[in-house]
Amino acid sequence: MSNDCFVRGVPCDGRREDRVRLVIDETIKCFNPPVFPDRYSVRFIPVFIKNNDKLEPSENNLKIIEISVNGAKKQPNVLYENNKGQVFIRRDGSVQGPLKASQILEWCRLHFVDKHSGSKERLEKEVALVKDECKRKQDEIMLNMKLVSELSKQKDFVEGQHKLKEEQFHIREMQFQAELESVKRVKNKKSSICIII
Repeated sequence: MSNDCFVRGVPCDGRREDRVRLVIDETIKCFNPPVFPDRYSVRFIPVFIKNNDKLEPSENNLKIIEISVNGAKKQPNVLYENNKGQVFIRRDGSVQGPLKASQILEWCRLHFVDKHSGSKERLEKEVALVKDECKRKQDEIMLNMKLVSELSKQKDFVEGQHKLKEEQFHIREMQFQAELESVKRVKNKKSSICIII
């Protein structure tokens, strides 16, 4: 089939069909990214000639070789490389290539650099936001450390006051013990004095 949609076909018997299938299989295996066997099919469609309003098979067993490639999803932004290192790009209904280095660079610029140029500004904004958040968290940590330090000082002061009160209580208890002993001695002396009289 030519680009002007004129169907010519190629002479193709059963043996030639087998050879063509093998060549197509070997060629497709060399593509990168790979095309798996379940993703393509090869059909040999007979060419019919119109003769007095009747369609008749061609005399030379002419056939159109139809290769159908079925992808899981369309991948318009994919470059394909064959076994010779030639790079092609798939267009709607056609293939462009082999591409020159300048064409590949332009394709890359169009599909990646231009599309991701806004990403740089977005990432810079996100980095600035993260830095602000880090600064805020550091300020919170510093404030919390000051509070912990202040609470620790207050705890030390309260513990010191408590210890002082315990010591004072202990001294007071010993004073009461001494006074009690003194009162007991005085009471015993009075008892003794009473007996002597």
